[in-house]
Amino acid sequence: MAMYAIPLVFLGLLRFLFVKEENDAGGQGKEERVSIKDIFHVITSNKYVWFMGVACMVPQLVTSLSAATYYFTWVVGDISQYSAIQVVGMATLIIIVLFPTLMKKFSAMQLIGASAFIAVVGYIICFFAGANIVLLAIGGFLSGMVALPTSYMKSPIIMQISDYNEYYGKPRMEATMAAVANFLNKIGSAFGSFLLGIMLSLGGYDGSLQVQPESAISMIRILFSVIPAIFMVIVIICAFAFRPLDKFTKEK
Repeated sequence: MAMYAIPLVFLGLLRFLFVKEENDAGGQGKEERVSIKDIFHVITSNKYVWFMGVACMVPQLVTSLSAATYYFTWVVGDISQYSAIQVVGMATLIIIVLFPTLMKKFSAMQLIGASAFIAVVGYIICFFAGANIVLLAIGGFLSGMVALPTSYMKSPIIMQISDYNEYYGKPRMEATMAAVANFLNKIGSAFGSFLLGIMLSLGGYDGSLQVQPESAISMIRILFSVIPAIFMVIVIICAFAFRPLDKFTKEK
């Protein structure tokens, strides 16, 4: 509990102290009424909502794959080594201190796209790492970076899309977009678990066996590295498709 609680409290305080909160004084006193029609309109006509939602969903999907447990059990041969990799992954939290500075030069979606590219490199290293703990630690560190911006940057992206809605005379719809992102996260979690079961079955995995067939070992390696890398490419595509809105935000 302390491993998570202490660093996260510290990071929360950093956000409170260094992330500037901007209030639109001109909008005070106005009550925005939103209809069901407005909700459906924004989720069907504003593609940027879905780019944001999918980009933030993918890390949750990859996490729910839970392929690491199988990998360290059957490929590394020692599940206790997984805890060492998780400790290394905690080091990625230090990078979050750099976010306020990076956001002065890059948009939130650009940071997400860059972290997804780094994650692809990390998963490639994991694919070739085999049972090498050092390479697995490096790959785990790099691939773990994508979880930070997709969690930390969600609110700024929602505000950016809301400004876009408002510019064109539509309701801001912050709550609706947050709901879409949360809904996609739930879908991603469920699909990740579903995908894990399906692909392990296709690979011939049988938990009752003392030794798994080569097809099951190969499938575990794919689930641990190749499949997450493919999903990270989807995040990169979403970040690239988001560029027109980033350009619009800079111009306005």
